Amino acid sequence: MKNILIILFTVLLFQTLSYADTIILQPGWNMFSLPSTTSASSIKSQCGTTNNLWHYNTTLEKYESSDTIEPGYGYWLKLSSPCSILYSTITSIYPDLKVGWNQIGALSTVSFNSIKGSCNVLNGPWKYNPSTGKYEFNNIIEPGYGYWIKVANDCKLEFKNCIDYLYNGDPSDKLDLLFIPDNYVNLSKFENDLDLISKTLLSYEPFKSNSRKINIRWINKSANYGCDTYNCYIYEYVGYVCTDNSYTDLLFDCPADKVFIIINQTFKGGCTFLGGRDAWVSSSAKLTATIHELGHSFGRLFDEYTAYAYDSTDQPTSIINCDTSSCSKWSGVAGTGCYKGCYYQNWYRPSASCMMNKADTFFCPICDRRIRNLLDQYS
Repeated sequence: MKNILIILFTVLLFQTLSYADTIILQPGWNMFSLPSTTSASSIKSQCGTTNNLWHYNTTLEKYESSDTIEPGYGYWLKLSSPCSILYSTITSIYPDLKVGWNQIGALSTVSFNSIKGSCNVLNGPWKYNPSTGKYEFNNIIEPGYGYWIKVANDCKLEFKNCIDYLYNGDPSDKLDLLFIPDNYVNLSKFENDLDLISKTLLSYEPFKSNSRKINIRWINKSANYGCDTYNCYIYEYVGYVCTDNSYTDLLFDCPADKVFIIINQTFKGGCTFLGGRDAWVSSSAKLTATIHELGHSFGRLFDEYTAYAYDSTDQPTSIINCDTSSCSKWSGVAGTGCYKGCYYQNWYRPSASCMMNKADTFFCPICDRRIRNLLDQYS
C-alpha cells in the first residue's frame, strides 16, 4: 500500500477562551474583580460615580477604601446605573490568603478546586448576585466577579494548567491521556463532559481491565483553537480539524501520549490521524466516540465502516483490521469472520460489528487483541 497519511473520520459518533475585555456592573452594590491592575479613579470615570471602592482586609477584619484595583482581589462598588468596564493585561499570579474570610477575584475562568493549592477551604467560593441581592455558591470562578473564600490557614492560590482526573503513577510507565477543552465558556460543563467520557472509556474492554495502566488529565482553561467541520459529511456526521495548534504549548506542563481536543459544538463528529497523537471530538458526539478515535490513534486501527462507495486500488497490507477477501490475517481466530466492507468496498473486516465500525458495540477480537498487546507495554 502507498505510504500516504490518512485522515480518519468517524461516523455515527458521534472556548483561547477569548476572555472578554469588558465586564458589566449593575445598579446597586456590585462585588467585582479585574484580572489586571487598574486605578480606582479610572473605574469611577468609566462608571460616572464618585463612590469609593471597598475591599475587605482579612487581617484587620474590616473594609478599607481602595485607590487601586489589584488582580486577584474582590471589591465592592455601588452604582446608580449600569456600567461597562474595560481591562487589558492579565496576570496569572494570585495573592496570598489569610486565615478567615478573604475577598478574592478570578484571573481566568477555572474550577476553584484546581487552584486552591495548600489552602484548607472552610467555606466558599460565594459570588454576590446584584440582581437578587443574594450570595450564590460557585465552584467555577470567572473574571469580573468577586468571591468570598474562608480558609483555615495562611496560604496561596496556585493556578495549575494540568489537572489529574485519574492518576495511577509515573507517566513513563502509563498510557497518558490528555483532554483539552475547546470553545467552552463554562468549564463546569467541560468537567461534566470529561467525567462522562472517562467513565465510558474505562467501562469498555480492553481499557476496563487495564485501567490502572492509564492516567487521565485535563487542561484547566478553554480556548478557541479554530476547530471546525472538515467539509466531510459521512452520513449525518462530520470530521473536525483545528487550525490553531497553540495548545501544544500546554504539553510542556502535562504529560501526554494521546491528546483529545473536546470541541463544544453541536455537530457530531470526530477526527484523528492513524497512529497520531492528537484527536478532535465534538462534545455532542457519542460517548464512545473517544474510544473509537483512540482505536485509531493508539491502536492504529482502521475504520471498519464503508466510507466510500468504490473499491481501492491499494491492498490493505499494513492495515491490522482490514484484509483482502481471503481474510487470512485472522484465520482461525475465534469470533471472527470475513465481512465485506472495511473503509473501502473491496476490503474485508473481521466482524459484522465493532467499535471501529460505528462505535455502537465493543471491539471485535482482532481490534481487542491489538490494543491489549499495546497496553501490555505499560505497568
